[in-house]
Amino acid sequence: SAFRIFTLDPWLLPSLFGMPLLALGWLALNIWRGVQRSLSTGLCGLLLIATAVTVFQMRGTEFSGPISALILAGFVTVLSEGIGKERPVLLISTWLLSCAITWKLLSSAGIALFAHGHSGPLIAGAGVKQAGASCHSSESLATLESEPAGTVAAANGLGPDILFSTPHRVLAGPYHRNVEGNLAWINAMIGTPDEAQQILREAGTTLLAICPDDPDERDFLRASPNGFVGQLLKGQTFSWIEPVQQTMGLPLRVWRIKKQ
Repeated sequence: SAFRIFTLDPWLLPSLFGMPLLALGWLALNIWRGVQRSLSTGLCGLLLIATAVTVFQMRGTEFSGPISALILAGFVTVLSEGIGKERPVLLISTWLLSCAITWKLLSSAGIALFAHGHSGPLIAGAGVKQAGASCHSSESLATLESEPAGTVAAANGLGPDILFSTPHRVLAGPYHRNVEGNLAWINAMIGTPDEAQQILREAGTTLLAICPDDPDERDFLRASPNGFVGQLLKGQTFSWIEPVQQTMGLPLRVWRIKKQ
């Protein structure tokens, strides 16, 4: 959500809200001046809804982006037929600000100039030097591959690699229709050890894989320092899981979930 982006990776915000805010400003000016007031009011309401969706779900840009582009196309057309003829710099600037690529480049420039290599986990997770990248390596996944086929409880971003490289199923993964599995993983990590045990057993998981450098794991530790994953990474032991000893010093640490 945009709330999470604002606290973790604020330089992504221009690419999400730049065009919608510019389009809303143009519509507000039209309404104030009484220019096509009914049409402008309707479009303003539609764009406000799409922008509000973006605040809670990034996919809202799939609606706010095209709507903004149509509105700003009209803005550029009006400008080119009026004051834009006398002020070509203003026209070109407006045209550039009406393109999504401009706002994406502004976000990228902000990251490059001001993040200084310390971007938040959302940006880091999309980069070449991804946080926790070593957990995705074939060496890290080799131990999982050697375990009997079962269901692995691991970070959301590790799901595709585990599915591709091992015989296991996964509880969590970056799939929009896997809401139940993703929520189970989150609740287990930030919950108490007893809650984690209940959730992971009910989900039928047989293995637990933790990558301390993964963005998800760091988020969990910030949200619940004394939750299950926090206690586990501090060295706390639990009777219902058994560590795979050879992985305890590796980027990806694995525990077997004991049968009841």
